[in-house]
Amino acid sequence: QFFAELGCEVIKVENPRVGGDVTRHWRLKDTDVVKDTIPSSYFQSCNLGKKALSIDLKSTSDRQVLLDLIASADIVTVSYKPGDARKLGVDFESLVQLNPRLIYAEITGYGPDDGRPGYDACLQAESGFTYMNGEPDSPPTKMPVALVDILA
Repeated sequence: QFFAELGCEVIKVENPRVGGDVTRHWRLKDTDVVKDTIPSSYFQSCNLGKKALSIDLKSTSDRQVLLDLIASADIVTVSYKPGDARKLGVDFESLVQLNPRLIYAEITGYGPDDGRPGYDACLQAESGFTYMNGEPDSPPTKMPVALVDILA
C-alpha cells in the first residue's frame, strides 16, 4: 500500500484456488451486505490503491501472465513459507533472469530457515500482543485485526 500511496502501480496477485484474500470478506455477522459485492472495510483500508489480479501459479497460462508483468516490473514482493516461492517458480533466481534490474523482497513469518507459516494469530501470541489485549484477569485475546500483518 505504501508504494501505491507514493503513486506506483501496485498489482496484488491473489490465489483463486483459495478464493483470494480472505480479508476481503471480514465483516461483522450482522452486516447487511451481500458477501461478494463490496469488499470489507478492513480489506479496503489495507489495499488502498492496489489493483488485484487473480492468478493460479500452478496454471501455465496464468503463470505466464504473471511472468509477463514481472518482465517490466520494478519491484516484486512475495510472502510464502521458505521454499514455496522456488516451488512456484517465483523465487529471486528465476525472476531475475527475466528482469535483471528487478528488486525482489521476500517476507516470511519466521525467516528463511524456519518452514512454519507465519499466521497472524500465532505471531500475535508469540510476540505478546494477545497478553496486552482484552479485559483485566481475562485470558490472552487476539487483536480484532491482523495486527502483525499490518505492522509487517
